Amino acid sequence: MKSNTERGILPSESIQSDRSISVSELKKWMKCRLLWYFSAAPPRALGLSPTNEQSDALTFGRLAHEVLEDGYNGDRNFAEIYEAKVAPLRPKVTSLFRNQVDSFQKVLDTGKVMMEGYEEWSVKQDKDVRFIETETNWKGIPIWGIDQTMSAIIDAMVLKRDGLWLLDYKTTSSATNPWTSQDLQATVYIYAGKELIDPDIKGIIFRFLLKTAPWTYEALLLKDGTLTKRQNIANLTTHREYLRAIAISTLKTMVAQGWQRKHIPSNSTLRELAGWADKLVKKEHPEFMEHFKVTQKFYYEQLTQLKSIKQGYFWDDPQPRSDYEIKTYMNGVVIPNLLDMTHIDYIGPTGVANAWNNCGRCQFKEPCMAYVKGQDWKEVLAENYVVNDHYLQNLDDEEEVE
Repeated sequence: MKSNTERGILPSESIQSDRSISVSELKKWMKCRLLWYFSAAPPRALGLSPTNEQSDALTFGRLAHEVLEDGYNGDRNFAEIYEAKVAPLRPKVTSLFRNQVDSFQKVLDTGKVMMEGYEEWSVKQDKDVRFIETETNWKGIPIWGIDQTMSAIIDAMVLKRDGLWLLDYKTTSSATNPWTSQDLQATVYIYAGKELIDPDIKGIIFRFLLKTAPWTYEALLLKDGTLTKRQNIANLTTHREYLRAIAISTLKTMVAQGWQRKHIPSNSTLRELAGWADKLVKKEHPEFMEHFKVTQKFYYEQLTQLKSIKQGYFWDDPQPRSDYEIKTYMNGVVIPNLLDMTHIDYIGPTGVANAWNNCGRCQFKEPCMAYVKGQDWKEVLAENYVVNDHYLQNLDDEEEVE
């Protein structure tokens, strides 16, 4: 008699569905069938997420996507849009993360600095780029030779001098991402674009935003109120944030000397001074701006270096695909896995079979281990996991939560 592990998890109820299979769902299936079954979209899978998982709204990746979408649909004031989205979330930080309030507030603050840097970088980067569409949900993508469709959410479609490209935003913790040249998502997106939109689409551009945030004014300001002049300053912060730190330094000196003490107390915190400095710069207060411009001269070398150097926190990685590459990948990888998913004969921890280290950060490692050991994995799921809010609200949505 076969063991539970050998049989795999095959629910008595049917888990087949005519719904399109999203690209992210296919990626989960290829990574590990048990991960797919636990977390992919209903009705084929359970659509679960850990009960202690951070709110989707508080993850920088999701915030960044929303801000970029709104910005490119509007006036591209990314920093203002970010702050408008973050403001109602700040009170939630206290209730959700009582023991880590300061650290999560800092995450939200540094996110604003990143968006300010992106706003400055994108002006030059997007000078000759026309955004045709943003956040487009492609459904019913036909797949060669099989009775199955796919779906995908495209962050943007842009027109450059050399033709039409797809654009996909990626937040990352690494400055090197060699996987892009063989990425499933890239190939399928380009295939879909050629099938649905234009056969001459050039490829996809991965636009990376480094999650290692630039130094904020708090790190740039020294104890005596001056700014650091480190030689590698261009690798530490952005021109905009350094300029902001100069404004705060200027105001701190002026307040210490008695300027506007009725309105700005001399014992103001650094965060309070930062708020005042932002307002004075925005209003172009004459007296303050005069002192501000004088102070900038002391940091001319640093400002020049930051303004001229290529921004290291954001970059584009264009990934073209030839028709031969697309055909080979679709026939050799995508279609066989789609057929497996639509004719399921086994659901189990296939990720474990490849290498345990692939599972180290998996959110479903605990129920997976219970399953492998023959323990009650269903009880583990019931106690520590719930159906993802995204699926409760959008059960008809064909897209996976990224």
